[in-house]
Amino acid sequence: MAFYSHSRASFYRISVRRQGLASAALHQMVVGDVLMAAGAPMGEFVLHPDSRSGRGPTVLIAAGVGVTPVLSMAHELLATQNEERVVLIHAVRDEAHLVFKQELKKMQEDHFGRFHVVLVFSRGGSMEDGVIAGRLDAEMLKTILGNATVRVGDEGVHSYVCGPAGFMGAMSAALEGLGAPEGAIHLETF
Repeated sequence: MAFYSHSRASFYRISVRRQGLASAALHQMVVGDVLMAAGAPMGEFVLHPDSRSGRGPTVLIAAGVGVTPVLSMAHELLATQNEERVVLIHAVRDEAHLVFKQELKKMQEDHFGRFHVVLVFSRGGSMEDGVIAGRLDAEMLKTILGNATVRVGDEGVHSYVCGPAGFMGAMSAALEGLGAPEGAIHLETF
């Protein structure tokens, strides 16, 4: 289960992947049911001040349900940042594993030209559907960022990567290979 929200929200949102007894119970809840949380969300995967001030584009990279916290970051950036671009790259197996599809589509429509969503399906998809087929690797990341005209080595550009450990390691190495300084790459295992 992941708690997430942006700073101006008066509530917390959660996303739960159905996997076990507790998550099954949560999926059976209906509007009006009460969920007690032990405390507020906490952690160190937060936006850097450079990202908040709009000193450069922000790159958000997620695998699977790792999109949960970066989606919150995207909402925050689009609501508070000046006109800097936000690029969200979301890698999943296929459309069946794509969460928040409608929300991402609406955000992209509402912030056309500023918010770019790139979907990468490891098991299918086509460019006609706006999807890149294949595994997200260093070469694909280089192409995606080049098409978005984002240079991760530029001052003020920060990249946030959320997903399984192997994915994060590969993306971190790819970003470093593209010139991103270590302090501009932020990681969260999910």
